[in-house]
Amino acid sequence: MSKKIIWLTSYPKSGNTWLRFLLSNYFFNKENTFNFDIKNHINKFPSDIHFSFLNEYQKNEIIKKPEKISKYWIKAQQQISIKTNNVIFFKTHYPLIVLNNNYFTDEENTLAIIHIVRDPRDVVVSYANFLDNDYDKVIEFVTSKKLTARHEFKKHSLGFDLMGSWAFHYASWKTGLIKIPRILIRYEDLLDDVNKEFTYLIKFLSKILKFSPDNNQLKFSIKNSEFVTLSKYEKKIGFSESNLSNKLFFNKGEKQQWQFKLNTNQLKKIENNFHKEMIELGYITT
Repeated sequence: MSKKIIWLTSYPKSGNTWLRFLLSNYFFNKENTFNFDIKNHINKFPSDIHFSFLNEYQKNEIIKKPEKISKYWIKAQQQISIKTNNVIFFKTHYPLIVLNNNYFTDEENTLAIIHIVRDPRDVVVSYANFLDNDYDKVIEFVTSKKLTARHEFKKHSLGFDLMGSWAFHYASWKTGLIKIPRILIRYEDLLDDVNKEFTYLIKFLSKILKFSPDNNQLKFSIKNSEFVTLSKYEKKIGFSESNLSNKLFFNKGEKQQWQFKLNTNQLKKIENNFHKEMIELGYITT
């Protein structure tokens, strides 16, 4: 079986959805018109639809004990690959974990990894806004070493994320599946120069998928994925992935919001927990 899956992985609130719009517009928007639903070409794994081979007893078993889903990760990916001849992009917030001797994914199914990271201080600010929660609770969550099942949209489904700390997520995708081609993109660099970073990403993918980059499609994809445009359409028609009806998913998307939102103690807790990783990624210097 040939490798089919390209993972678009990130911790929540790190720019994954924006990158889904960029990639979906480049690869799947053939009409070259704005389409707010275009990002649905890159769906989330895992989701209920990926486990249709399970019976009701097995599904209920997972709902009661989420870690039991690990038995079926690879089988689900194999089933997906069998059903299509095409390469599949999948968004995921899962760390690259081994749970109960079961791998989240493997080299037999994975073609490439696109890993997007964001300053964890801004992750906290954005995540707290998304969850309508206070900063201290979100800091507690993103620094926790315990794996927790988080239902993004609906409970009692198989589309939950098993998540640990921000650092654990980052390290797992950085060091796992070492033979698989990967690219790391900082959200802040994408904000500063989307043309440069997205061109860099498309060139990376062109070598794997054997195609010649299309500059016109690049420009179109960037224009149709502008944050201000996405925010405008969300205000008009809503956004299915928004957690709260009264909060915008495409809120600000700015960098260094932590300077205005987090207090000294909150910043210390984040920086102390993630000191090594933040230095490595250039978010702090000492």
